[in-house]
Amino acid sequence: YFQALPLLCSLFFKGAVTAGEVTVGQGDYLWTFTPSLTAANSPDSITLELGDDVEQYEIEYVMAKRLLVAAQMGQDAPVTLEAECFGKQVTPTDFTGSLSLPAPTAMIANQTRFYMDATWAGKGGTLKSGLLRETSVEFLNGLHPKFHGNSKMMTGHGEGLFDLRANFVFEGNSDADGIYDAFQAQTEKAVRLEFYGPQIGTGTTHSLKVDMWGIFSNVEPMGQDKDGDNLHVAEFVPYYGTTGAAMFALAVTTNSNSL
Repeated sequence: YFQALPLLCSLFFKGAVTAGEVTVGQGDYLWTFTPSLTAANSPDSITLELGDDVEQYEIEYVMAKRLLVAAQMGQDAPVTLEAECFGKQVTPTDFTGSLSLPAPTAMIANQTRFYMDATWAGKGGTLKSGLLRETSVEFLNGLHPKFHGNSKMMTGHGEGLFDLRANFVFEGNSDADGIYDAFQAQTEKAVRLEFYGPQIGTGTTHSLKVDMWGIFSNVEPMGQDKDGDNLHVAEFVPYYGTTGAAMFALAVTTNSNSL
């Protein structure tokens, strides 16, 4: 659900939140996550509680090193989110009481949108309808625990290189043929995946926007078929764009302004 995105993304990227993306006072908040490629990003960490009615535990210093977002159209299914994390230690505890939870707004896979443009500045400008069948995007940030001796546990964390792999299944139509042509020519493209939701307040909607700059590293025409339809299978990898000075960026719009 959309209200979980600020927490998951903040464990992976360092982000910023502003009130009123479109209409101030309507309860909409814009979270932006644009990784720095030249300085430390310092993502957030949390203390995670888990357990049952027999025993409860907490894991401190939890951070995420891998984040996966995936959607499959036509299955009446939600968007799936997966985070691979590490933490410092497991300690018996008691659950924190009186927590307030947001009313969840589901992320529906069928509402996923695919955009492709020629420049980073123009990203999100050209919607490709009737094209996307399935997608998954895996982010890596190089976060890792550090061990320095004189302690049984991790004593800190380090950051490594950012990377992502985006996989797509496309309807085998003229737009898919154009993507195959871009693959053959190794033409750089700005790709946006928008996981779209219902309206908040006046004019704003819940959304997760994933922007990427790079190339299609592989495209297989008729790589799959479903119900007799020929489908293209494609992989997209990021490049550093000197014009936009970015490889990828995320933006979350939802009605939550805290982790």
